[in-house]
Amino acid sequence: MFTFLLLACSNDNTISSFQGQWNGTFKGDDMGTWNAQIMSQGVVTGTATSDVFNNPDEISGSVDGDGQFSATVGSTISGTIFTGQFSGDRVSGSWVNQGNNLEGSWEGERVD
Repeated sequence: MFTFLLLACSNDNTISSFQGQWNGTFKGDDMGTWNAQIMSQGVVTGTATSDVFNNPDEISGSVDGDGQFSATVGSTISGTIFTGQFSGDRVSGSWVNQGNNLEGSWEGERVD
């Protein structure tokens, strides 16, 4: 189960440079795919689907004007936290689910 939580706290024009549709994969103690939409204010929503647990979970998070990303996949109480960095049309980072003692890495790219 993964959870993304992203927080926007910078200039709207900078944040809007990340606006659009993004897709990618995650791997480690779990693996699968994710897709997310980033709005002009840095709000991130989407879905992550585990190949191991075969279930989709909602992504909820934000990105700031410097490209710092944080999101929760699944429950904010027991979900997975994804953190990372946007750079141009690419993004990557790490994820952790402390409740289930799982961790790994993730990456993706802009698709629109």
